[in-house]
Amino acid sequence: MQAFAEIGYRLHFGAAWIEPFAQIARIWVDSERLGERGGAAALEVARAKMSTSVSTLGARLDQSFSLGSLNASLQLSAGWRTPLVTAFR
Repeated sequence: MQAFAEIGYRLHFGAAWIEPFAQIARIWVDSERLGERGGAAALEVARAKMSTSVSTLGARLDQSFSLGSLNASLQLSAGWRTPLVTAFR
């Protein structure tokens, strides 16, 4: 499961815009125990729980243009994501 919040502000430049943004997310993972049959090659994985928080700083770019009678847009998004807190149980 994941929950996140994001804030950004779109700046227009004619047919283009740029949107700097900041995002924070909390992610929870709960995996069940896993066991295989098959002798020495069988996997055994214990149940695990993990939660982590990450933040992202980035920008989105959009440029609209025409290809004959077709309207199109080129979109680009880039960001730097970093972990804040990780917990294993």
